[in-house]
Amino acid sequence: MLRALNKEYGPDRITQSSYGFEITEEYSKETIPAHANVKPTKDPLDGISYVDNVIDWVIIKVSQQPWELDSRPLANCDYDMLTDPKGQEIPFHAEYPLEVWRTFSTTRKNYICKETLWVSDTCTESHYRTTHKMNKGSKDLALMPFTPQTVHSDK
Repeated sequence: MLRALNKEYGPDRITQSSYGFEITEEYSKETIPAHANVKPTKDPLDGISYVDNVIDWVIIKVSQQPWELDSRPLANCDYDMLTDPKGQEIPFHAEYPLEVWRTFSTTRKNYICKETLWVSDTCTESHYRTTHKMNKGSKDLALMPFTPQTVHSDK
């Protein structure tokens, strides 16, 4: 237990699952291969085409197993990268912004936003719909509804 409390030289905590949010993203078959055979929906409010019900995997399961990492030296190690399932290097710790856009009519009286958190032991590829075979085996872990508060009012 004392070794686990040592954050610098203690054991690594490597996620064995991927975690992502269900989002609606702007349609772009030119830059996002997952959009190639998808029929987008055109938003009547902004005129932009979107793909709904896609998962953006923000925490991705890595290919290395904890027992493979435990054999390295604990102090002064040069291991500051892991590899994802495709073999690309990713840092042990990284923060990435998650850009989320909501379009809605300003004449609407009630606003309820919902964020759905997904988990998977096998899925790692973003931009595919929740029903796509690339997301087979993923489960919706939590639905987080919230109501935005008014931050500006005309008087």
